[in-house]
Formats: sequence, C-alpha cells, structure tokens
Amino acid sequence: MRWLPLLFVALLLSATPVPAAPSGDANAVDALADRYWQHWLERDNFLRAQLGLPIETIRPIAFANADADAGFAQNVLDALHAIDAAKLDHDRWLTYRTLTYMATNEVAGRTYFWLQQQATPYAGGAQIASIVQALTELRFTSPADAQRYESLLHQYAAFVSSMRDFLAGQHQRGIVLPNVETDAAQTVFEGYAQPAQSATLIPDAVRLSALSPAQRAALRASSQSIVTGEIVPAFQSVVAYLQGPYRVGAPAGVGLSQYPGGPEYYRYLVVANTTLTVTPEQLHAEGVHAVAQLNRELGGIAREVGFRGDLKAFKHFLAHDPQFYVKTTEQFGERLEVYVHRAADAAPKYFAHMP
Repeated sequence: MRWLPLLFVALLLSATPVPAAPSGDANAVDALADRYWQHWLERDNFLRAQLGLPIETIRPIAFANADADAGFAQNVLDALHAIDAAKLDHDRWLTYRTLTYMATNEVAGRTYFWLQQQATPYAGGAQIASIVQALTELRFTSPADAQRYESLLHQYAAFVSSMRDFLAGQHQRGIVLPNVETDAAQTVFEGYAQPAQSATLIPDAVRLSALSPAQRAALRASSQSIVTGEIVPAFQSVVAYLQGPYRVGAPAGVGLSQYPGGPEYYRYLVVANTTLTVTPEQLHAEGVHAVAQLNRELGGIAREVGFRGDLKAFKHFLAHDPQFYVKTTEQFGERLEVYVHRAADAAPKYFAHMP
C-alpha cells in the first residue's frame, strides 16, 4: 500500500485540467484536489522524498494522528457529497472518484487503527528504512539545516518509541502476532538496536562541509548524544517488549480472523486493495478459477512445445532450467525494460494527461 498515496495523487493531478469556464461543481472539485494535495504533502514523507522536498516532521504512530487525518478526510467526503458528480467532465469525475477513494480509506484508518501492523519487517522495517534513508541523505547548507536535523533525530526516536506503545495498545486489545512473525520483527529491531547500526545518523565531514568547523563539531556531538541517549534505547525498548511481555497470549495460528474486528477489517482490505465490491470468499473463488485457467493454458503450452512430463514437472523445468535465467546485469535490465515499455505503451489508453 505504500505506493498508493503517490499513485493516486499523481492520478488526481494528471486528471484535473483547467477549462476556460469551469462550473461551480468543477471549481469545488479543483479546490478539494488542492486541499488533499497539500494534506498529503505536509504529512507523507515518502511522497516528499519522491518530489525531492525536504522532510520537516516524522509523525509518531498514534491514534490521535489517525483521528485527525480521519477528521480531515471526513470533511472532504462531506464536501464531495454536496457535488453533483453527473455534471462533471470526465477528467474531473475521475478526480472526484479518486478523492472519494482516498478519503474513504483515510477515515477507515481510524476505524481499523489497532488492527494495522506497524512493527513487522514489511511494515515497520520498511518505514524505518525509509526514515533512515531520508536522514542520511539530508544535505546541510546552513545552520538551519543542522537545527532541522537535530529535531528530526529527536522525532525519529519518538517514532520508534511510538511503535512500542502501539504494540502495547494492540496487546491490550488482544491483537498479537504469532511468535513466528514476532521472531522476524524482533530480528529487525535487534539490528537497529546495535549502536553501530545508527552510526550513519552522525553526519560525516563531507556532508557537513558547508558548515563552519564549530558548527560541524556541535552537530556531530549533538547527533551522537541523541543516537546513544534516545534512538538506540528506543529500539532496545521495543526489542525487550517483543522478547517478553508482548508474547504473552500469542496465538498459534495466523490471519486477521482471529482478532476482534479482524473479519470486518479483512473485508475492508479486499475493497481497498482491489476496488471491487466483493466478499473475501468471492475473491478467493475467483482466484482459484483464475489459477485453474492458467494451469490449463500452461498445460497447453507444454504440449505445444513437446514437453514430456506432467504439469508439475513443466513448472519445475520453467523455474530451474538455466536457459530462462539472465547471465549479466545488462540482460537483467533489458528484461525489465520489456515491461517498462509495455506499460508505457498502455498508459495513454487510461490517462488523458501523461507526466
């Protein structure tokens, strides 16, 4: 889901033209699009990084933030409900639908706040890696940048601590990962809990070359102090919690259905991730049907090329025979470019305005 904000904001912008004489409803959609753009731009560091903008804040994982975001999104939904979508031109209708989708999901972020996973390697690990990358790439051109960096380091420590608080809040609500997943999460946090892992957060002389010698020394000293006094202890606290108290009552099985509100959250995720109004059971049945159809087609290909063996053997052949593997990085790049060009050729069919 991490790419969804960027994807849909890009769609929102590319699908909003500036006509000669827009109607009142069209103007309202444009204004809401601008509001939502600023909303995402202020709080989504992933989007800011993609646009080359400096990061100003690192938001902790807190229900208060989810509540504030949901309140903003609900106001947008209320404004959208007052617009007659039937009177919009097609591009603005797309913007209207995109805004509805985004705002609806943001409201749901409050409803299902405690059911979201924030500390797993694919969620928490990815967030931490993104923050670390932003911090280590920050450029220093003035004392103001040094002050901002110190502030961000403090906020980073608070973010890690908020993960500990979030896990405790989930535990109180009976939402606990099975031990096998907790083991994986613990491994990630143990790595970051090593002082050497956070050493990259102390800027070196090359990054600080635009500052005076005194400013460089001060920033390096303050960074070292924040890393050793706040950031590393925050990671150690998460590790200690995952090692002990968090595991009490851990379930033997996996899946959202075992948690309070889990089945409802799963049904929401199906709609949010597919935009299809189908039940999980219907989606699973469709998947089973699609796999069966693919297997039939693959069996036909095996017969066509004269392969001797059953479908299982043919799949093993495709997965392991050296002829299907590239041997150089150049070949790997060329293979990826095939899909890039295929997507580039198809994109104009679905987007009126290309970047």
